[in-house]
Amino acid sequence: MKNDLNRRNGAQPGSKIGLSNLDNRYKLLTKRNIIVENNFESFTVKLPIIKF
Repeated sequence: MKNDLNRRNGAQPGSKIGLSNLDNRYKLLTKRNIIVENNFESFTVKLPIIKF
């Protein structure tokens, strides 16, 4: 899924805690990192498939 970037005027940039938290939790389960692609207009978060 592709998400549009919503720039905040005059606000401080985001802390990126959300993506960091997601990466840490995913790594605990799978030993793999998430993939974040950012092209300055949109961003995509990719999660490797978990096989049980």
